[in-house]
Amino acid sequence: MVDKKCVDFCYKYLDKVVRLCQQPKLNLKASPPYILDTIPDIYEKLQGITAKYEENYDILSEIDYFQIYILTLIEKCKQTINLFKNSKEKIFDIDSDARFRLVKLSLVYSHLLNDLEALFPQNTFVPSFRITKPNAAHWWVTNFGDSVIVSWQLFKNSLIQTFRIDSDTQLLALQTTIDITCNNYVSIFEFDVFT
Repeated sequence: MVDKKCVDFCYKYLDKVVRLCQQPKLNLKASPPYILDTIPDIYEKLQGITAKYEENYDILSEIDYFQIYILTLIEKCKQTINLFKNSKEKIFDIDSDARFRLVKLSLVYSHLLNDLEALFPQNTFVPSFRITKPNAAHWWVTNFGDSVIVSWQLFKNSLIQTFRIDSDTQLLALQTTIDITCNNYVSIFEFDVFT
């Protein structure tokens, strides 16, 4: 269960990431996915969702997807903060590994925003998200029922039972391609993007 205190921690972490990324010396390019646009958008979306559920917060806090989302977001914020802390001046070098990792995290935040918007249109949880391709939708429902998010392990096991996977390398490549939020879970939205 994700209580209001946990969501408040999430806001604090998001604020910290924005402050770190606003350093003029960082000289971020304002091209998509632009972390200084994405983080405030996530913040605003979360505020809209929590406001919508203010009278029934228990319902929101019991949604598995929301629990995993908040914990993932906090983890990605911690990862970003540690990147700044551990890389020190290297983060300001646009050709450094640290900068490459920051760009990758920007992409993850963008995917997190899109995922949240897909499953909470108008700030209300919609567990009936529709997968675009009928065969893919059938495969998801057959394997996961009405779940909107499953662990990578469960997803992988279902994948192996249905399709021929030749190697661990191929599995890792699939995970990298499908788990675009890099949290060891696959949401129905991520699966739809993949298919």
